Amino acid sequence: MACSVVPKVGLDFVTYIDPSPAPGKPAYGRRVPVARPCPCCGEVLAFTDVVSIAIFKPDRYPGDDDLRVRTCDRCGMGYSDDGVTQGALDEYYAHDSKYADLAIYASVTDAAQIASEAPWERERSESLMRFAEPHMRRDGVILDVGCSTGTALSILRDQGYQILGGIDPLATAVVVAREARGLNVIEGRFGTPHPNGRSDVVIISHVLEHVLDVRDAIASTAAAMTLGGHVVIEVPDASRFADHVYAPLQDFNTEHINHFSLSHLNALMASQGFRALELEHALVKSGPHHVYPVARGVWLYEGVAVDPLTIADHSGAHHAALVRYVDVSAALFETIDERVSSGLGADNFVLWGAGQFAMKLMKRDVFPMGQCLGIVDSSPSRIGLSLAGMRVMSPDAAAAMHPTVILPGSVFGAESIQRTVDALGMNARVIQLAG
Repeated sequence: MACSVVPKVGLDFVTYIDPSPAPGKPAYGRRVPVARPCPCCGEVLAFTDVVSIAIFKPDRYPGDDDLRVRTCDRCGMGYSDDGVTQGALDEYYAHDSKYADLAIYASVTDAAQIASEAPWERERSESLMRFAEPHMRRDGVILDVGCSTGTALSILRDQGYQILGGIDPLATAVVVAREARGLNVIEGRFGTPHPNGRSDVVIISHVLEHVLDVRDAIASTAAAMTLGGHVVIEVPDASRFADHVYAPLQDFNTEHINHFSLSHLNALMASQGFRALELEHALVKSGPHHVYPVARGVWLYEGVAVDPLTIADHSGAHHAALVRYVDVSAALFETIDERVSSGLGADNFVLWGAGQFAMKLMKRDVFPMGQCLGIVDSSPSRIGLSLAGMRVMSPDAAAAMHPTVILPGSVFGAESIQRTVDALGMNARVIQLAG
């Protein structure tokens, strides 16, 4: 039977119909679960899996217990599908992200440097603003969508830009941006109107990788812009993940659900009426000793949509790049497995950290669940969560258990964990996972 897909597709179901039923017979139709639509071209049925990663998710985290990463067979875009909805993602970011707890801002003494920001986070924003500067006017209306606590806006203000605004969905981040930095930031999402009115420049930095329906997000951005305005975007560059692996599968996680190449980012923008003015592959810092690949660009809003398939690289190169990233990560995980096994032996231990790496590590065959006394995390947003049936506790609570061995839940966490362990007077050995 020849079948086609009804154009109106939901996130959970798609309806198949017979386009040419027998005489006197109604069109055949049935609703069946389907995959998430491709975020670049909207394809629902044609995709190729890259990897399925089993993880333990804390009880409040959205989605399934498998991270399914795939590429679209039509345009080549990479993306994750773990059954999550945008509402569930919004709820997660509101309660379980690091910015959800105002306590981390308690030591703010200088509005130019929020205490939660690592130096490399500010350097990343400075790098993007230098890239975008030739396309911005100091008297233009500039809007940062997903501005968090306002780092980029504060940099622009220091450089003399006058009409600045920001939007962020997280109320606590908005409070910090407004009260600590004095910025014109409001709570909202893509499409939320800002008091400054239509924007001449919109900045979207490290946001699109988190958004379920990116096509709708860019369409709503266009609707709030002046014709002839500019959009500045930076996202992680998944085509180069394999060249910068520090923790295995670090970029395939519960938060990053879109895995762009520069080609696919440009195709997405073209499909919503934007023409590229400048595109760039870049490296930015992700820590004191590590760099991170990003794709960035500046687009002119002309309002003429272009078929993304005419721009996106659908040669299979992006799929191959993501597979290579999985292979490099697998080799690194084998090394880490050996260190976990030799470091633990038959000893009972505490797992220190309940983040993305820990969620994957706990599903590894080498992880001896029966020897784990409990899970520790210093982040207020994670304390109290249930992970694999264990309640995440504070470092003080862990000290009362007197563990002798600590297994880091982060590849590079051993040194900082050891300092905390020593400060708490714990006589415990911390296993080194990085070599």
